[in-house]
Amino acid sequence: MCRQATCMAGICLPVPDSITVTLLQDSYTAIMQDMQDDGLLDIAVKAQTRYPRYHVAGFDLAGSLWDIGVWAEGSVFFPEKVIMKGSPLYGLPVASLTNPLEVALQASLSQVRISDSTIINGKPYFKFVIGADYTFPVNVYVNLQYVHGFVHERGSDIEDYLMGNLDWKLFNEKLKLTPVGVGLEIKDFSDITENYAFVAQPAVAWYPIDNAELSLEPESSLEKKEPISGKSRIATNCL
Repeated sequence: MCRQATCMAGICLPVPDSITVTLLQDSYTAIMQDMQDDGLLDIAVKAQTRYPRYHVAGFDLAGSLWDIGVWAEGSVFFPEKVIMKGSPLYGLPVASLTNPLEVALQASLSQVRISDSTIINGKPYFKFVIGADYTFPVNVYVNLQYVHGFVHERGSDIEDYLMGNLDWKLFNEKLKLTPVGVGLEIKDFSDITENYAFVAQPAVAWYPIDNAELSLEPESSLEKKEPISGKSRIATNCL
């Protein structure tokens, strides 16, 4: 099983460490023309990323109640503080000293700077997952999981998810029907009606030979916030 890797991870994702912005116009004539046309400057942005250091303390347990499989896992993450370093605007053309407009524009653009910003504040945070599953005698498998903190989430961005699926394997497990594959995402429990996303993703999978799978997985959603598609399938494919 890969419940821990899927639902508790997030430490392997890189974060921006520094950013530089370079002006692409090679003259103030081009700059002024672009500003007259659309009010925008052509720039190139270069971001340097790195993998932050984490210390993690966790636990996991698994067992069964009657014939129902149950499990729980949790981890406390202790991240290092990461501050993305900004930079001034590079690539300014040389202003003509005889053109006061160019001099003024150069003075203005030379004050432009991408400020430093905190990417990870260094405060500890906790993720956990609680789940249960059961296989009926007719080869129908049901799985339900409650997840606090998904793979990409850190710190104050952690949200809560309720995921479930029902699989029915037929024809000597050559065909798998998943009529129920759902995920409910909740951003704010104090105002659920305005901070939720519901994703339904039924599926049909056919296994013609070993290590080969053909599947059809339509998806629909209902949300008051942007959902992260495929979460219900992630929960399904881990088990």
